[in-house]
Amino acid sequence: MLNRRLLRIKAMQSIYSFKQNEESDYNLALEKLKEDFRFELNMIGKFEAPRFKKDEEIATLIFKNAIEPQEHAEIDASELSEKGKELANDAIHFYKTKRSKDYIHHKRKMVTEAEKIYDRYILLLHLFNEMVSLDAEGGIFVSNPVINCLLKSEKLARLIKTKEVKWDTATIKSWYKIINKEEELLENLKKEANDFEGNRMRFRIIIRDFIFKHDVVLSYFDELDINWSENKSILRSMLINTVKSIEEGACEDADLFLLSRNWEDDRHFFQQLFELYVEQENYYDELIVEKTKTWSADRIAVVDKILMKMAICEMLNFPNIPVKVSINEYIDVSKSYSTPKSGQYINGMLDEISKKLKNEGKIKKSGRGLIDNK
Repeated sequence: MLNRRLLRIKAMQSIYSFKQNEESDYNLALEKLKEDFRFELNMIGKFEAPRFKKDEEIATLIFKNAIEPQEHAEIDASELSEKGKELANDAIHFYKTKRSKDYIHHKRKMVTEAEKIYDRYILLLHLFNEMVSLDAEGGIFVSNPVINCLLKSEKLARLIKTKEVKWDTATIKSWYKIINKEEELLENLKKEANDFEGNRMRFRIIIRDFIFKHDVVLSYFDELDINWSENKSILRSMLINTVKSIEEGACEDADLFLLSRNWEDDRHFFQQLFELYVEQENYYDELIVEKTKTWSADRIAVVDKILMKMAICEMLNFPNIPVKVSINEYIDVSKSYSTPKSGQYINGMLDEISKKLKNEGKIKKSGRGLIDNK
């Protein structure tokens, strides 16, 4: 199953991309405001420069306060010309329009990217079908009982047919030749025992050292998938866990990942997570700033801040997810996407913030195994 941790990762990546676009939109709007004033000045004449300079300063402050209200910013708009007001409003409209489009784009893309990851997963499993078909008797694919066990899965056969995944024959033949010439890889395969567990390890080595390490394969997926650098770790985990689940004598029941047991519910979960994060981000920022004692919140790694705010969002808005689950999930995500010390820092911060929110009665959990702390 494409579990919720993977959905959280995709939501985190989408939020990160959206925040980058948001900053870019902000700077583009400021540049537009500057260019609009320059154009107006050229139309009127240089003798108006002092007045236009003052207008531009006030209009810029109006724009900044409209987008990011500053507590102590004082604006005297009484001397701002009608044209200055018009240009300030144009910049605000420009920013909000672009930000709205980016928001819709990233929320939609988040869903389609999750679905594409699953398609890539089925495609990679089908790769072993193709390799077995090319293999000579005694070859590293056809002689591996774990690979052959997986390929007997009726579930996999149905998914390959349903998804209509297929490989280019020339690509498969090229990769087959390459892998059979990789001396170090072949030597590592020979070191494993000839029992089922040894062949399970051989299968993992092929996945680890060829599919997710060889330049030819990585280059292929870089061109196929614009988000390959982010998605490959997710796919590697899915494949390795699939190999772990294969049981001798139960080949037809190989435990393949499903997109979700209930994709509609899970899709709603991580769309709502994205929406509520963006909607309530300023409040989550305030909670984090309040708990940063020894240094400025600006010095916290960007990914760490996003992960903490996502966890806070879950604590406050998803009553059926235990607080500890939310904290642990984002600590685990940080191990792959942030700094080595991030997990410990995130754990400490979220523990303090969750206690504060519980004491204020803002965290309410209900459901099986949960206490409804009204």
